[in-house]
Amino acid sequence: MKTRELARYLDEILKIKEIEDKSLNGLVVDNKGEVNKIALAVDASLDAFKEAGRIGADFLFVHHGLWWGKPFPISGWTYERMRLLLDKNIALYVAHLPLDSHPELGNNVQAIGSLNWPIKGDFGEDNGSFFGKEIFFDPCRKLE
Repeated sequence: MKTRELARYLDEILKIKEIEDKSLNGLVVDNKGEVNKIALAVDASLDAFKEAGRIGADFLFVHHGLWWGKPFPISGWTYERMRLLLDKNIALYVAHLPLDSHPELGNNVQAIGSLNWPIKGDFGEDNGSFFGKEIFFDPCRKLE
């Protein structure tokens, strides 16, 4: 699959361009254009980049990206991360608030669903998007 085709698909289903966020979301580092293996991680850490390279991934999807607010110089730890991505031909895709707030794919919805807890509503607004879920939890109910 083409890298930008995958990124456009993710942008669309996660509504990347519609949700304001301090994090830079979407395809933030490109590769040579092809995706054959995808890796996922919570953070854009050097360890995540190394592991993606070790397993031969050429597309890394992370929840917490590199840039929050203003971009900063590519030096020090940022340089090491960028160098590894570029040397290993790994594209970096970030989805922070768009993933937090997604009604079906979001990490909160998925965690609550896996625990089989009913969702009562939303909370935790940031720029018009709700990233939290309110649940009804009966502590007397047996957890399975």
